[in-house]
Amino acid sequence: MLKVAIVGNCQARPLAEIMGANERINIVGVAIVHLLNLEDEEKYAQIFDTADVIVTQLVADSYPCGFVRTTALKNKYKNKVISIINLYAQIYDVDWFYYRDPCRSTLQGPMGEYHNKTIYKNWMYGVGLTECKQILSSHNYLESISMVAIEQSISELKNRELRVDVKVVDYIIENYATERLFHTFNHPTSLLLIEYSSRILKHLGLSVEDTYSIGEPLGPFIPLSLEDRKEGETYHKGMGFRVGNVLNAQMSGVHFRNDYDLVSDFYKLYNISSQVKKQTSFFIPKTIVQYWNSDTVPTEISELMGTWKDLNPDFNYCLYTRSDAIVFMMDNFGKDLAAVFESIKIPAMQSDVFRVAYTYLNGGVYVDAATRCILPLKELLSDKYNLILMKKWHGAIWNGFIATPSKNEDIYKVFLMILENVSKKFSNNVWEVSGPGVFNQLIDDGVECIPQSELKPYFDLVNDLSHKKVNHWSQVQQGDSIY
Repeated sequence: MLKVAIVGNCQARPLAEIMGANERINIVGVAIVHLLNLEDEEKYAQIFDTADVIVTQLVADSYPCGFVRTTALKNKYKNKVISIINLYAQIYDVDWFYYRDPCRSTLQGPMGEYHNKTIYKNWMYGVGLTECKQILSSHNYLESISMVAIEQSISELKNRELRVDVKVVDYIIENYATERLFHTFNHPTSLLLIEYSSRILKHLGLSVEDTYSIGEPLGPFIPLSLEDRKEGETYHKGMGFRVGNVLNAQMSGVHFRNDYDLVSDFYKLYNISSQVKKQTSFFIPKTIVQYWNSDTVPTEISELMGTWKDLNPDFNYCLYTRSDAIVFMMDNFGKDLAAVFESIKIPAMQSDVFRVAYTYLNGGVYVDAATRCILPLKELLSDKYNLILMKKWHGAIWNGFIATPSKNEDIYKVFLMILENVSKKFSNNVWEVSGPGVFNQLIDDGVECIPQSELKPYFDLVNDLSHKKVNHWSQVQQGDSIY
């Protein structure tokens, strides 16, 4: 009997169940990576040592629990390790996403952790219930956002599959239009799970029973797809949800909603969530945060950073490098957003994403590395402001100075827009995709934007620096893709 250990996300358990139905397979352990801690290493080391085969989804080298990283497993266990793909594809639910709240928690709603971009954006911009429902129900609208998203998702699947031992993307491409293969972007149907399990077993020289069935272990939430709508389906499968204190939401059994009821429940949720956030303190934490893309900081930049530490001794000072930022994104926003960050090649774009992610989560003062502190900041910050930005001499907002409490809604809007722009490759202009252009598009008049002339006593913008003379983002984007 072949002893098998499986490493992966929530898909690992049903894969283990299907493979374990083969009488020649003994599943000796299942490691669900997002539930693991460093303290679990000894336990799983014994399981991996015992196993004849370790079947693992790809786990990045930046993942906090180092003992389940694919590279670490292959280095230690060599040919015992068989790599498989994470079954993730945004084919039927291109308009859905995880609404991540701080500390890696999620805002629970009528579809659990899943939220709809169209509903959220329309609520955010004050669009009424009926109009939002009409947009959500429009076949033309859904077709317009689906085509590119599906092509991109399949392309990403193909690229990820290049690095694994057992393939399945050909099956997805051949069947996704006629069979539903995913309930949500990260929850495959049993049809796909059984197919992939059979291919893993075939790789091991075994087989799975054709009649094997496990129901739908990953299907508690099923949003309507475009094809569902065309076939006359009108209800989203979700859960009963009592809208009260969102910090203690009460979920119940299966509940089906039409578009109007879904929009209504989400609007109620967001309204209450917004009120809860408005009741929190406007206190801006005394933390100065800066970013540099490499572990080695040039002397001229290090000296500038030193001015912020020296003149603000009552502030905590944090410098994040690219590797630090990847871990930060993984720990606080999950592996998908960490992967988006890791894929960004231009340092200026990396810092654009990191600054809004950090300040939304923790609050504090983000300051561009190319600045020199002149006066302490403590007199500048005020508890009466929920967000302080700077307007340059030409009147546009600059994103190199952000002072905010944690969980600021304006910063979150900017964060979402940047992530969407990067994911969709919105344009080849860094300023528009992730830089000040996003702030200028979304920040309203209620935010305190201090003119550059009034901030000049506190700090200077320094332009005569080596990194601005060679490979500056404005030069790179003229002759190469920024992605």
